[in-house]
Amino acid sequence: RSGFSVCKQGESWLWQGLKFEVLWPPVIRDYASNPYSCVISIRESGRKLSQTQILLTGDIDDVVELLLAKAYPQLTTEVLVVPHHGSATSSTHTWLDKLQPSYALTSINLYNPWRLPSQRIKERYEQRNIVWLTTANEGQISVQFVDNQIKLQRYRQDVATEWFRWQRDK
Repeated sequence: RSGFSVCKQGESWLWQGLKFEVLWPPVIRDYASNPYSCVISIRESGRKLSQTQILLTGDIDDVVELLLAKAYPQLTTEVLVVPHHGSATSSTHTWLDKLQPSYALTSINLYNPWRLPSQRIKERYEQRNIVWLTTANEGQISVQFVDNQIKLQRYRQDVATEWFRWQRDK
C-alpha cells in the first residue's frame, strides 16, 4: 500500500522541521507483539540523538528498555511517552536514570480494566521529580516546539477550563 512504511530501526524522515528516527524494532515481524512496538525519537532538525525532545515508546517492556539503553548510550529525552502505559513490566530504574526526562506522558483511561498505571511505576517517576501527566486527568496533551523550548498544553487545564470531574490521582 502507499502512504505508509513499516517501522524498522534506522528509518528516519523530516517533517515540518522535525526529525523522526526509528530506534526500534531491529527487524520487521509479521505479527508485532508488544516488545516489537515502534520506538521513535522526535527532535528539531539539526539536533543530535542525545538531544531528543520526545521519545515515543509504544508498549515496549523492561527487556527492550535495557537493549535500547545499551544500543544508544547517548540517548536522553525531555518528554517520554511512558512505555506500555505505565505497566509493571516497564520503566526500569536504568531506563529512567539514563533518559532523564523532565516530563512523562501516559495515555490511559481513568477506569481502565488493567488498572494502569502501576502505582509502583508512577512512584519511580515521582521519585525522580519527573512531571507525570495522564490523559485520564489532563485529556489531550499537546506538545509544541516554541523558541527552542517544549511547551505542553493540557486540554482540561489549559483549553477547556470549565471541565469539572473527580480525579482519582489527587
